[in-house]
Amino acid sequence: MSEKQKIIIILGPTASGKTALSIDIARKYNNYIISADSRQIYTDMNIGTAKPKGIHQSINTGIQDLDNAYYIDNIPHFLIDFITPDTKYSLSDWQQQTKTLLDSENLKDKFSTPMIVGGTGLYINSITDEYSIPSGKTDEALRLFLDNKSLEELQQDLLKQCPQTYKIIDKNNKRRVVRALEYVMTNKQPFIGVKNKTNSKYDILQIGIQVDREILYQNINKRVDKMISDGLIDEVKNLITKYPPTLPSLSGIGYTEIISYLHNEITLDTAIEKIKQHSRNYAKRQMTWFKRNNRIKWIENLGDAINLTDKFLAR
Repeated sequence: MSEKQKIIIILGPTASGKTALSIDIARKYNNYIISADSRQIYTDMNIGTAKPKGIHQSINTGIQDLDNAYYIDNIPHFLIDFITPDTKYSLSDWQQQTKTLLDSENLKDKFSTPMIVGGTGLYINSITDEYSIPSGKTDEALRLFLDNKSLEELQQDLLKQCPQTYKIIDKNNKRRVVRALEYVMTNKQPFIGVKNKTNSKYDILQIGIQVDREILYQNINKRVDKMISDGLIDEVKNLITKYPPTLPSLSGIGYTEIISYLHNEITLDTAIEKIKQHSRNYAKRQMTWFKRNNRIKWIENLGDAINLTDKFLAR
């Protein structure tokens, strides 16, 4: 058997069924879950992020500030619904907190194999590929300046400034390109370095959920309609009374479109169609990112996932 700590990762595009499948697996093998979703980290942002309903309960992790898990169907989840939308939170923060949780002796005593579940590829790769993310200075003024540029301009700037970072970053995510470019220009070094993944301290099984594109797009459209009926507009109204609408956390799909509607810039029908289109585009970008990784084992149902998990845990 492998002497390295085993980790199971469940990944896939938005609306592919990651939550339900991961909870079934976690219940069967007595696992806990670390969320790899860069949008569900925020409190007060529930409907627009498709955050599953859960309750907070204390759990003795032995880690300061991480003793409060978010229980979904009695399965403890970490790094979900735990910071306010105006809190600064970076890839480095997520990576370090995830590693701390994975190293927790208290959690090792209580649970079997930890699981990482989500669709934020950069979060997942920071663990699987051992990203080295150095600390460095920030420049708020430069960030604001860069934010006013188009995505195409930012991509070209990053390619010129640091091809190494350009190769790794999610180039279609404007927020991340801005942050990477700001870091590179301010600190004169790559935003992310990649360690030798063959020397990882973890033994990792990556399971990807494969969904027919037409079915996936139908799932997305239905989810958006449900978000509207569940009260997304009121959620956004409440958020922008408490926080500036220009916060990075409110720049995500579902929030920018409804904010535009509330500011009378577009109609509600247009906002809904934009959310659906942007969500489908996002799912396509996620699959493009994941398909570059030949270590992912693609499955179509729970039975396939359990077979892979059984073999992984036995080796």
